[in-house]
Amino acid sequence: MAAFPGSAIKLRSEPVSLPSVVNQKRSVCRGGRTLWRTDGPGRSPKLRVVSPSMSLSRVPEKPLGLYDPSYDKDSCGVGFIAELSGEYSRTTVSDALEMLLRMSHCRTCGILVALPHEFLNEVTKDVGIQLPPPGQYAVGMFFLPTDDRRRKESKVVFAKVAESLRHVVLGWRRVPTDNRDLGLSALQTEPIIEQVFLSPSSRLSAEFEQQMYILRRVSMVAIRDALSLQYSGARDFYICSLSSRTVVYKGQLKPVQLKDYYYADLGDERFTSYMALVHS
Repeated sequence: MAAFPGSAIKLRSEPVSLPSVVNQKRSVCRGGRTLWRTDGPGRSPKLRVVSPSMSLSRVPEKPLGLYDPSYDKDSCGVGFIAELSGEYSRTTVSDALEMLLRMSHCRTCGILVALPHEFLNEVTKDVGIQLPPPGQYAVGMFFLPTDDRRRKESKVVFAKVAESLRHVVLGWRRVPTDNRDLGLSALQTEPIIEQVFLSPSSRLSAEFEQQMYILRRVSMVAIRDALSLQYSGARDFYICSLSSRTVVYKGQLKPVQLKDYYYADLGDERFTSYMALVHS
């Protein structure tokens, strides 16, 4: 026994044997290690035998110490890739889609890219649209109603709002899609997807992107009122993006469906970008 000067506390210098149950555990594990384990907060810890082959970095299936797997939550994945030189390339898009595939999370995903002007300039000629140089037009990605009357009405209302703000609607393009691999729930809610092209406003002094924000907000209010979206159960109109710099392709899709390719645009070798942001 040893004591600190001026203290009545004494320390044992001889070893203290563990309880018999511990010794029994050690004899059973044959060279393995024992860990204290608890079944949750407020519960007594228990000894757990760990074999040498068991990986301690593996996530436990049951509560262990302060860890409780019942609190684990699955989170969305976000990835970004960019070419620092600002050069557009097909590799940027294909790498972004591969990245999206490797962090598959749920049944909704999407990709944002810089406007692929050369690609859009070619495909819009097929529908009689002559695009101005980059930066002098914007692209809107629209989810439209499948009902012909509602779809026509939503496009008319949007055009009226755009013209009231002195934008010129250059035209609409139906975005080609392939829904053969979609599930039943996705097919039941699949919209008609179209792109709208328009020029800057001659009335607003705001920067072009700010003009697009104003147009999107004002047109959404007008279209909700025209289609009674705030009153009925229908939610069949949505603006995915409206910008002079970027465009969004997304949907109720698995990453593999977006990659292989629900949107034919994404599978076109002419579709390029200098950056891409993906979400799943």
